[in-house]
Amino acid sequence: MSKSTQTERKAYSIPQFCEAYGISRSKLYVALKKGEGPRIMKFGGRTLISVEAAEAWRVELEAHSMLGPCRTRNHSDTLKGGPKILWT
Repeated sequence: MSKSTQTERKAYSIPQFCEAYGISRSKLYVALKKGEGPRIMKFGGRTLISVEAAEAWRVELEAHSMLGPCRTRNHSDTLKGGPKILWT
């Protein structure tokens, strides 16, 4: 497909998002259930994650990961108000 006929991605399906960010669907669903995942939108029967929501989620994870090298589940309580799930 040439660049002129390609359309820029505006949203990810759940499988596309998981592949793009290298996480399993189960980890994503756990994060969403805890309110720690990216914003989602529903359209018909589809669940989508906008490119902007995915980027905002990634930036938030990176910001909270800058707390130091000791980033294990046992130390997630240091992230008061931030994501509690850290993928290493």
